[in-house]
Amino acid sequence: SNGQVRNAVFAPDLPLGQYYVKELKAPFGYASDSTKIHVDASYREDQRERISLTGTVRNAPVRVQVNLMDYYTEEELDGAQMTVLDSDGNAFTTFLTVHEGNPVIRGLEIGKTYTLKELVSPEGYHYKLYIREDYETSGEGMELEKSYADESGAVTDSIRFTVLDQEELQVVSVFNRPLLGELTIEKTGEEA
Repeated sequence: SNGQVRNAVFAPDLPLGQYYVKELKAPFGYASDSTKIHVDASYREDQRERISLTGTVRNAPVRVQVNLMDYYTEEELDGAQMTVLDSDGNAFTTFLTVHEGNPVIRGLEIGKTYTLKELVSPEGYHYKLYIREDYETSGEGMELEKSYADESGAVTDSIRFTVLDQEELQVVSVFNRPLLGELTIEKTGEEA
């Protein structure tokens, strides 16, 4: 873990044969590695009591990027303050959105569901996060499944997402709608 070399010693009482060793669970904050280290424990004339093997398992960190965009134009928005909360409501990280440069969050646990909450919306936008089912990530990474944090499915300032066991960048795309309105001016008095 964290680039450190670790040795595993085990003494299984297994019959002679062909085996492999593989990682069952990755270290916290890292994606699993599917590498199999093959072991030949077949019968040999010069049978040894011990069999040594060397192999490397490389775990890539889990990476999640949050992109906040305009609901209609899909342009990334600057200046929203967002926080990621764990299942107990504790803040994991807080950040500001930056057009074309949102931070990549590392250290989230695989299989856990987190809540993304908007603390401050960008100027000129509603204080609510929207999910667009028709949106597909056009850049690097894979789009994560999302749901509204409110149990009724109502649009609020929060959405939920679950981290996957993937080396690929995981993307959470959410949207704000601009404040739009209609202004009607009634003129009274003489007509021109």
